This record gives sequence, structure tokens and C-alpha cells, in this order.
Amino acid sequence: MTAFIQTETNLDTYFEEAKSKAKTLVDKLGFTPPNPSQPKTLAEILKDNSPNPMQTAAAEVAQANFRLAIIEAPTGEGKTEAAFALAEPARAQGRGIYFALPTMATANGLLDRVAEHIGENVRLAHSMNWLYQHEIKHADNGPETEEQTAEDWFAAAKRALLQPYGVGTVDQPLIGAILAKHFFVRLFALTGKVVVVDEIHAYDIYMSRLIETLLAWLKALDCQVVLLSATLPKSRRQTLLNAWGAQGTVQAHYPCITWVDQNLQTHSQTFTVQPRKPLAFTLVEPESALNNLINQLRQTAGCAAYLCNTVNKAVKTYREAKALAQNDVEVLLFHARFTNQRRSEIEKEVLAKFGPENRELTKPTLLIATQVVEQSLDLDFDHMVSELAPVDLLIQRAGRLHRHKRDLQGKRLPTGNDARPNPNLNVLRPTENEKGEKIWGPIYDAAVQFATLDLLENHLEITEPIHVANAVDQVYERVEKAQNNPETHGELGQLTSRGVRDAARQDYEADMAVIDGPDFYRAVSADTRAADDDEISLDSPEEEETQMIARTRLEKFPSLSLVILAEGDPLAKGTPNKEQKRELALRTVRISVPKRQIDELKALKSGTGWSKVKALRNSQLAMIDATGCFETISWKYQYDKETGLTWAKKNA
Repeated sequence: MTAFIQTETNLDTYFEEAKSKAKTLVDKLGFTPPNPSQPKTLAEILKDNSPNPMQTAAAEVAQANFRLAIIEAPTGEGKTEAAFALAEPARAQGRGIYFALPTMATANGLLDRVAEHIGENVRLAHSMNWLYQHEIKHADNGPETEEQTAEDWFAAAKRALLQPYGVGTVDQPLIGAILAKHFFVRLFALTGKVVVVDEIHAYDIYMSRLIETLLAWLKALDCQVVLLSATLPKSRRQTLLNAWGAQGTVQAHYPCITWVDQNLQTHSQTFTVQPRKPLAFTLVEPESALNNLINQLRQTAGCAAYLCNTVNKAVKTYREAKALAQNDVEVLLFHARFTNQRRSEIEKEVLAKFGPENRELTKPTLLIATQVVEQSLDLDFDHMVSELAPVDLLIQRAGRLHRHKRDLQGKRLPTGNDARPNPNLNVLRPTENEKGEKIWGPIYDAAVQFATLDLLENHLEITEPIHVANAVDQVYERVEKAQNNPETHGELGQLTSRGVRDAARQDYEADMAVIDGPDFYRAVSADTRAADDDEISLDSPEEEETQMIARTRLEKFPSLSLVILAEGDPLAKGTPNKEQKRELALRTVRISVPKRQIDELKALKSGTGWSKVKALRNSQLAMIDATGCFETISWKYQYDKETGLTWAKKNA
């Protein structure tokens, strides 16, 4: 942190002075180990609200000195507070805590809650954290102070986990499980901490393999781990327990808490949850679903969500909805292909209109959205339509239906019963091609969609919590049987054959990326070809050649970041200072498209001096004209504040 000394000096004196200066800087920055304190009671954790049986069970397990705990309970039960209770004894002893979320948006949303609970500085840890927290406190108008330089050092993604308390994406600790330079920094940073992983069901085969390796290392590093889920298949729970080396079987049924003690013995306990209104799933025809939903809003007022599996489908549906709604119903669009700044604005508007408190609606309102509203956002809709998705994700989406008790005008009720009719999730039937064959969407496994559709054909209804687990297990166990013996399962068997090939590819990719577990009798070291962990795919995958070495996520197509600027914008010129870096990052949108399209986009120029800026060096500059358009050789793109980034092929 100090400039090189040009003159001769006594090394012993220099060493003592350097230690003193380093300690002063560390103290100023707040990078000090947490002090042991008196553990909070459950009432203090819940701010004097009455604990529910799940939270009480979590507090009891915390006293049992668990090593691994898995909580399975419906959405809206307060699993985050249960995780606080599980981590409290360790926090009181001065051990650190890291909350791992599936996306940057969900991490941003949880930061304040964790900081309020812990009462100390909490580091936001993901690839765009400097946009949202306190790293930017000065502009580059002169030389940085030692304190500013030190803070920049700790702000780097690889070192963010060294802070005692953190909230971020699951990708950050996963870097400790893959062949990346400095992977050991993250493992070292997690040593002895409590690591909480939310939405543990939400990860594909590739990420799940990485998580299993990480679990083995966290166990070896004396960590306590808490896994949270509303819809965890029984087979997946057992795989996670096996990765920890747990012994014994789970006896309790859903909803339940499962924990592993220091002797690797497995324990489990069922608890009761708040009564819920019966939830029905109804298959509807895609041709009429949108019009019917808008008419329903006209008649009942309130709000609704129409959930699509892809951005392109969401944009198309939004345009159709605007034409159908006219001025009677307000229509909003929310997906991931907006700039960071615009996406943050939309998220705030969505939470204001559909969040847990009294709604800010001026007229009936319809939200067209993708999976961005599926996880961890506390939203509450009166009505919902969804494209077909795996049953566990449909149940997750339905968790945003009647999430809080309200009267018929949408006002939140502190007590009593919800006045709205029982919730119903309308699920679109898949369309068919000219041969009459169903078209399974490209996002989710076709076999799982097939089994889910078959379950819905038999009129799925959830009236008790156990029905959630039964529905999830019924679909995934059926698919697993078809994978083991495809020739006896007809169309499902044919679809699982494709799924097996994809699973094998993901397994291979995971084998190439993951480090050895702690039980291997050889030194663990990163491959010399490994990418720098500030450059590899974290929450936002970087360039293709990097992806071939080590990634935390697999994507169907490569990704690229575009900085959207109007023609003539001065931000495109010169090396940006810190405030300008932030402004450029806020105007960035990330897309995942086929390689040929990526190659054309890479031909776009970059901003002057961007190669020297880590946050921008892999970004391309998209200069838009007055209509919001820019072009490559084969494609015409348009960025619009209302619909985000869209494109069409030229001469199509």
C-alpha cells in the first residue's frame, strides 16, 4: 500500500513501520475480526415477532452444534430468519457468515436485511458489487490515498470474501471449487464461516456438481452450511447429504429440517407451517390466455403476472398485451435484457406495485416477466399465467400468488383471512408443430416438462404442504426411471435419452472445471491454463476461450456485455475515472447469443482507454442513433427503455 522506498533503510525498522501502517489502514477500513458477543435470542432475531415452528426448530438445531442443515419449507415461511437463527451461535463466537444467492438482484435485495441483523459492515460480493455499495467514494481527480488504494484492493471479487460478513452470488464461493487462479483465496476466506445457500434446488447438473465439491471442502474447512429450498427433490437432498459424507436416512417428511452432526449422523424433524388456501393448477390454451387475463383484470381490478421462459417471448407478449389492454390496464415488462440502471429502476417499481406492503396501483396492472421474479423477490399477485416449466419451478412461481393476506381492494391485512378467491395458476399448454408434435421450450429439460404436463393433466391441486413434495418427487422420480430404462417409457423415454446426453455433457464440463476434493491424496493446484478468477464466468460469463477453462455456469450460447451510449456521448472518449466507470457499467446490458452473432458484435469498437479498466475491458461499445438502433453485418439491434434490447436479422 506504500510506495517503494528509494533510499537505503534498515530492514528491521522498515518492517516494524510497515506493520504499524498496515494495522492503521486495516483498522480505518473496518477490516477487523468480529468480536465475540452475547448470542441474540430468537425473539431478538425476529424483532419480537412470534416465531413459527420452523424458526423454533432452527434455533434448537443451532444449539445442537450442527455441521450441515437443510431447510425445506413453502415460500413465505421466513427461511431467511431461520438461517439467522442457525448461524447465531457461530456469529456470537466471532465466526463469519456468507449468504449465497442465485442472482445479483436477489443478493442486492438481501443485503440490507443481513446488515440490519448483524449490525456490522456487510460486504456485497458479486461481479458488479462496486455499482451498489461503497467502493466508489471518490473520483480520479488526483492520486489516491493509501486508504483508498487499500479499499480498492479489498473490493476486488477474489478478496471480497475475506470480509467477515458477506452477501453475494453463489458463484463467488464456487470459484473456490474450480480451476481458477487464486481459487484457494476464496476457500481460505470461507474457513470457519457459516455459509448459507438459498434456492439450492435452482441449479443445473453442472452447477450442482460444483456445489457438491464445494460442500466437501467446506466440511474440511470447519464450516457450518445451511441450505434452503421450497421445492427440493428427495433425490437431490440425498445427493447433497452424500457430498457431505452424512450417514443415516431422513425420516421426516416435508416440510422439515434435516441436519448432520459432528459425527456425520443425520437427523430430521417435521414442523407445521401456516395454513394456506388451496392452490390449483389449470392448463389453458395459449391463444386465449392473455386476452382472458386482461379481461379478468378489468372485472376484478388488482394485479396479475404473466411469466415467460424467454426474453423474446416476454417482449412479444408485452407488445400484444399493450394492444389488448389499451388504457384500461397498465402493462409493465421486466426481464434481464435491460441496462443495469434501467433494470434497477424497474425492480424498484415492481416491488412498489407488487411488493408485500400496500400496493401503489392507479389502475389494474399486469406484469409481463421472465424468471427474474421467480426467486427471492417478495411479490404478491392476485392472478397468474405461466408458460410450462418444471413442476418445482411452477410451484415457486405460484408462491407469488396470494403471498400475503389482503382484502378485496389489495390492502394488506395484519390478521384474519385473505378475502380473495382461492389462487389458481393458469399454465399454458405447449404448442404443436405441423406434425402435431408438442414443442418443448428450449430452456428446460423436455422430459421434465413432459412429466410435469402429465401431472397437470391430472388436475394438480395443493391443499397441504406434503402435496408440494409429492408433486416434485412424482415428476423427478418418473423421469429418473425413464432415464434408467428409456425403451419402456414411450415418448418420455425418447425425451430422457436427449436429457441423458445433455447431462453427460454437463458432467464432462464439470469434470474439466472442478478441483479435486479434500480426500484426494495429492496436492490441489490450479492448472497453469486456468483463467484469472476476476475474468472467469461468475454471475456474468466472459469470453468463450475463458469459458472453456473454468466457469461457474454453463450457457447454451456465449455471452457478451454491451455498453449502450448515444452517438456523440463523451463517455465513449478517454480513460474513464471512477464515477465514469460506474456510469458506463450502469449503461451495460449483457446478452447470450450464438457465436456467429457474438463474433459480429466483437467487431464493434470499444471505448478509448477501456482496455485499462477491468470492469469494461471485455465490453463492446454500442453507439445507438436517435431511434435507439445500431447494426452489425447481419443484425439490426434496438435498445428501448420500455422493451430493452431486441434485434432482428437483416433481410429476414
